[in-house]
Amino acid sequence: MTDTTTEKENSSLNFLLRFFLVGFFLVVYSVYGQEKNDSTKYQTRVVAVPVVYYTPETRLAVGAGGFLSFKTNVSDTNLRPSMIRVGGAYTQENQILSYMDFDTWWKQNKFYVRGELGYYDFFYYFWGVGREERIRESFTVTFPRVRLEAYQHINSESEGNDRSMYLGWKYTFDHFNITSVTPGGRLDQKKYIGSEGGSISGMGPSMQWDSRDNVIYPTAGIRGTLSYEYFSKFIGSDFNYGLVWGFVSHFQKLGDYGILASNAYARLMHGDAPFFHLSNIGSPTKMRGYYEGFHRDKQMLGWQMEYRSPVWWRLSMVAFGGNAVVAPRVDNFLWRDVRTTAGMGLRFLADKRRNVNIRLDVGFSRETSGVYLTLGEAF
Repeated sequence: MTDTTTEKENSSLNFLLRFFLVGFFLVVYSVYGQEKNDSTKYQTRVVAVPVVYYTPETRLAVGAGGFLSFKTNVSDTNLRPSMIRVGGAYTQENQILSYMDFDTWWKQNKFYVRGELGYYDFFYYFWGVGREERIRESFTVTFPRVRLEAYQHINSESEGNDRSMYLGWKYTFDHFNITSVTPGGRLDQKKYIGSEGGSISGMGPSMQWDSRDNVIYPTAGIRGTLSYEYFSKFIGSDFNYGLVWGFVSHFQKLGDYGILASNAYARLMHGDAPFFHLSNIGSPTKMRGYYEGFHRDKQMLGWQMEYRSPVWWRLSMVAFGGNAVVAPRVDNFLWRDVRTTAGMGLRFLADKRRNVNIRLDVGFSRETSGVYLTLGEAF
């Protein structure tokens, strides 16, 4: 390694460490401020947190993130709190990720709008599709991302009718620009749809059921979603296919302090979907412990459970486990292909009023493992 390269890496490392220390100071300041001033229940709250992690593909990654918690009408005591989360990081491999996601509630909870805006310059491992042998190769990609969902409450105001059902519309957009692949690998051989990158653009109807007692840290209630999106060249997609996505989450108190959270989900596709939008196993929220995309195919079914319990002060612990399976067709699901993950995690309560946690999870499977540090619960 040359002196110039060493100086460049040291300079990058020093910059990242300073960025981390600034974020650390902000989160300590935010927590201290909450302890000293806790009189306004629905006061707008800004909390900043440092972001630091290490993976073989990124080496050291450091950045900052945070959230804004507020109400669109502070005088409405029944209105659910809204949240905007932002984050960004820079790695020693000169990779960039930046994002903003939001959940907002309006007009006495009659309207609900959520979404994500982001830009990523990243590196991924690719392990194949379906039951192919797990041979690792890599690809680098840059892509902007847009996710938008808007819902309206549909139940009547008459007494006795349920008021948890919402109908709406959703839109999805990514533009994948693949800048490098493993020479001679399956992507280099253009073996899959989307091997040269491209845009996905899809929209469709969505239905949501939400009876949770708290949208940020629920202790009781049910949340469910069922949607269908069609990706078509007519609306800017380079690929034609359909996507059904659905999940149900249930939250129940156990004893005086414990919470049992369960989640079942399905992602089903038809048509010519690109490899980078196939259903896959592994993420910070589902099948924690698997590298994202270690198993991927058109169809996926999965479930997970998590026990959450306070420990001391602002600290709590969780234990979780789950299963998932992918297949090319629904009638191809096999028990032998079901994968399992399990793990444990710590939570630090960053905002007492809104019950917002900083989440640290360690997940394991027979094939890979993972460490996850982020804001909010997995589901």
